[in-house]
Amino acid sequence: MRWTRAKVPTLCGRCARRIEVGDPLLLLTIGSATKPIPKVRCTSCYGPAPPDLPSALELREARPPIDMTRLGLLPLVWSRDPGEEG
Repeated sequence: MRWTRAKVPTLCGRCARRIEVGDPLLLLTIGSATKPIPKVRCTSCYGPAPPDLPSALELREARPPIDMTRLGLLPLVWSRDPGEEG
């Protein structure tokens, strides 16, 4: 069991309340170590989040785009014969 903040919109697995991005949620892991099953619970079902929960999500910097021409994948050139239909 651990409290965290939602990274994507989701639903509570108990009351089906919508949990928006950044809202606190309780993440339960049920099952074995090889096949854990995550369960999500909202603050309405399990009470308020702990006060030491970070108030905002940490934003990572976006990775720079990969230069596809350097990898030899672009530009793609399609050549057709003048009489070819298609």
